[in-house]
Amino acid sequence: MKNIILIISIFAVIISYSQDKKYAKQCLTKLVSPEFHGRGFAENGDKISANFIINELKKNNIKPITDKYTQDFGFAINTFPYPVSISINKKKLKLGSEYLIQPLSGTIKGKFKFEYLDSTKTDYNNKFVVIDKKRLPTFSNYRLQEIEYTNNINAKGIIEIIDGNLMQVQSQIEKNYVWLQIKRESFDSTATSINVDIENKYYYNYQSQNICSYIKGDVDSFIVITCHYDHVGEVGKEAIFPGANDNGSGTVTVLDLAKHYAKLNKKPHYSIAFLFFSAEEVGLLGSKYFALNPSIDLKKIKFLLNLDMIGSGEKGIAIVNAKENPKATELIKTINNKNKYFKHIKIRGNAKNSDHYYFSQVGVPAIFIYTEGNYKEYHSIYDKYVDKLLTRYEQMFGLVTKFIDEYK
Repeated sequence: MKNIILIISIFAVIISYSQDKKYAKQCLTKLVSPEFHGRGFAENGDKISANFIINELKKNNIKPITDKYTQDFGFAINTFPYPVSISINKKKLKLGSEYLIQPLSGTIKGKFKFEYLDSTKTDYNNKFVVIDKKRLPTFSNYRLQEIEYTNNINAKGIIEIIDGNLMQVQSQIEKNYVWLQIKRESFDSTATSINVDIENKYYYNYQSQNICSYIKGDVDSFIVITCHYDHVGEVGKEAIFPGANDNGSGTVTVLDLAKHYAKLNKKPHYSIAFLFFSAEEVGLLGSKYFALNPSIDLKKIKFLLNLDMIGSGEKGIAIVNAKENPKATELIKTINNKNKYFKHIKIRGNAKNSDHYYFSQVGVPAIFIYTEGNYKEYHSIYDKYVDKLLTRYEQMFGLVTKFIDEYK
């Protein structure tokens, strides 16, 4: 009986030092809640999120790299923190599910007539113009994008008819017109006017922050684990973009990894830095700032592993910048084959698509891992389903920890 109790006790200790999916899901549920405002820059969603992450790091005794956890930086950003309203034929459309405001839009209020884009007309003064690609077979995509991004037709606003999913992004630009994307099934093609009430708030130098923490190892070199914690935020106090997979999934995994290594009785061989970047959705601004203003000597970084959108994995994983890092890639393959974590690994070259990129540009060996699976929500109000995520969490956690422990 004593031997059984001893075995159970040892097993409990081992489990306590491994992945904690329950903890990860609790953190993810918190990060996607309305109080975080989509982790964007309206209503200080980024700062609320940063405070949550810092409190978790403190709770688990993970120290800041410098005298504070945050690395502050500024950038321009356009936001929509005020209530908005769009009506066609007296029917108010639902923001997020029926239409989106493209993030470069400015402030506008009133009732405006609209007409469809016509190749023979070049001036739509004080009107909205409707761009429906199905009606414009002779227009190139380049020409349509030029109209949408420059408004060289002098329209008061643009209505782009969308087939498929609506996806929100961020913009550092503010224009003097409004560009709306409306789903085809929500647009009344018999109408001739639109009621609009939109007010933007533009920041020339919004102050955000990266979060930088670490656990000291036996040698004075680093393995760096990164993620971005920001998302595309909240629009008009009506549409929140929770970003559960993008990149709540990576954020909670890095928090759990930090917790795991902080609880080990033995120091890791290398020091391990855990970096949480802001403004990835604006153009990798947080990671670029850190790469150019590092609080770690970049020459001491043995390897950097970036985790972004890792909530699924039923179909496998992809490694970006794998071809440029064959040693690390082969180690990941070996670990995966031995433990049968994922059934497929896609090997990709480098791309400017996540926070590994600027580190790779300054000579730091870095890769970016994302998962491929059944979860498809992306940059929409529907990326919120925590119960459908972290489906291969144990496998991802095992792959990352074994890589950290074995990479030399």
